[in-house]
Amino acid sequence: MRFPYVISENTREAYTPSLTALQLTLEQRRKTFPERLEWGDKHCYSLTRLCIEAISKNFANQPVLKEVYGADQDLLLEILPTNLPLEIVVPLIDEEIYWKRRYNDEFGMVSQRLYPNWTWKQVFIERNIQKLVQQAEPQYNDENDMEAVLKLCCPYVKRILITQLQMWRPPLHWEKSEYPENFPLHHINFEPILKQLTEIQEFDLVFGMNSVGDKFCWEMFKFTPLDCSRLGAALLNLQNLQILRVHRSNLEYKQCQALIQGLMKNRTLAELDLSYCEIQNEGALCVAKLMIVHPVLEVVKLMYNKIKQKGAEGIGYALLHENCCPLRVLDLRSNPLRHGGIMGILRALVRVDKPRELSLGGCIAEDETPVRIAQMINLNASLEILDISANWFGEEGGELLVYYLTNNKTIQWLDVRETDITIEQSKVINKILRRNRAGVDCLSEDEEVEEEVVATEEIATEEVTEEEEEGGA
Repeated sequence: MRFPYVISENTREAYTPSLTALQLTLEQRRKTFPERLEWGDKHCYSLTRLCIEAISKNFANQPVLKEVYGADQDLLLEILPTNLPLEIVVPLIDEEIYWKRRYNDEFGMVSQRLYPNWTWKQVFIERNIQKLVQQAEPQYNDENDMEAVLKLCCPYVKRILITQLQMWRPPLHWEKSEYPENFPLHHINFEPILKQLTEIQEFDLVFGMNSVGDKFCWEMFKFTPLDCSRLGAALLNLQNLQILRVHRSNLEYKQCQALIQGLMKNRTLAELDLSYCEIQNEGALCVAKLMIVHPVLEVVKLMYNKIKQKGAEGIGYALLHENCCPLRVLDLRSNPLRHGGIMGILRALVRVDKPRELSLGGCIAEDETPVRIAQMINLNASLEILDISANWFGEEGGELLVYYLTNNKTIQWLDVRETDITIEQSKVINKILRRNRAGVDCLSEDEEVEEEVVATEEIATEEVTEEEEEGGA
């Protein structure tokens, strides 16, 4: 007997008898077992079932779905082949059971973050478009042959994640004498692709290749300003674009400049992520220029980009500009800003009410930097989340943090890991942050006692765990 997909698997498990129940004496005497769904597997199928199977086998020639009703349609969707052409199934089938089966058969486990209100149909089509783009070869201009399938899938593609792009290779019909001395470094042109996929809200791109094996060469991870110029022009077709990520790539100043030029006319982008690239100071100045002219940009992530003092001062100037975007999050982690670069950001923070979240972790703070950060905390009235981890503060810097943080009522989360402040200072800081999150002037005695009890229980749990590990050893 078939177990219909419309019935939850949890329901089936709830009504499945346990092994103990099956071993009871009365169970051994039973002759009929209606709860066992597999009892009729060896019986001949009904005429209805045979008709449904015939429809399934000939579905590519005669796509009959709406003419089948109720449980028969459910059965058809459960046995329908998952290799049917997209031209047939995309406009015809919306039921999730078919698209879930098709995704599992072609891609297996879902290995990406799913957005709210997602459907299996959207996830499958987006993954299929990702596969087409990642396999497209620039020497054959494959992107120009995708128009039909892209136009068909456009309404269902809200997000596209590209983790690799094929490099240029000599066409197979070329002779070795026709090979150029230096192979072109450019990749496929995104303009004909994004011209069709106009509903994209999130675009995630990595220039490089995966699983190259013994064919590895550094040219696989290089790209040209022409690539970024084409990409910037192509992004103008996306009127709903909200998130753009070009990360984990050799994105340098010239490529960053070409990309930002294309984004200057954009009016919908809310998040720009250029993490783990090499834009350096000149690229940071390009991003600062975009911050000045963009009306809705809220999140800028530039961690690990070799940005130094000049680039940080440019971003600080952008924050002070009267036309600066409504920035909410600024992430500059793991950039060698040093004292001068950090001061370029701190000078802006004491004069403006943006951003709400700032990350300066691992930016090589120097001797005077902790003092300036503590003074900024005292004067700033907008920061809610601040990350200063992996910077040396020491005990004296910890005392300054505690002293000035006492007067601050807005910071709710402060990351002070790996700053060499004392444990007592860390406890006081956490207490002040809890006060700010509660929105009160000070914590009550009952709350303080409760916090001490929780801390004691955590310490006791850690000690018991350590004793168990020692005993096991």
